[in-house]
Amino acid sequence: RGRRRVRRRPLAETLVAATFTNPLLTRRFLATMLYRKDAATERQAEILQLPQRRSGTTQAYAAWLPFLLFPDRAAMSANARNYASLRVPTALIWGEQDSVTPLEQGQRLNGLIAGSTLDVIDGSGHIPHIEAPEKLIAVLTGRLKGLRPK
Repeated sequence: RGRRRVRRRPLAETLVAATFTNPLLTRRFLATMLYRKDAATERQAEILQLPQRRSGTTQAYAAWLPFLLFPDRAAMSANARNYASLRVPTALIWGEQDSVTPLEQGQRLNGLIAGSTLDVIDGSGHIPHIEAPEKLIAVLTGRLKGLRPK
């Protein structure tokens, strides 16, 4: 019932315009995903606002909103067995203090994907490239150097 309501374009677009694409709230929303709240700078908010200025952004987010609020339980990603079928090198990188997708989820994924690795970045929440860019670059560089062409 709730999904049907949110799928109504005028309602969904109004909700998105008042929240997600509202430039007055960008920095506040960013801070909710960060462990280090001081990383939610005005400059970071400005960067995140750039795509929001494109025509159609609010409408596109409104189309996505029902899937955010009411995830599709039949989606392939909702079935844990599907992760076991992955056959590509998989490196998971997780913020230790991630409150959006907690570390336990990363650990579970790591256990489901054969041969995957999990690197945990301390002092970071959901967005390590904003909170701990040097640590993230070090992890990425190390993982990329470890790849071998077949």
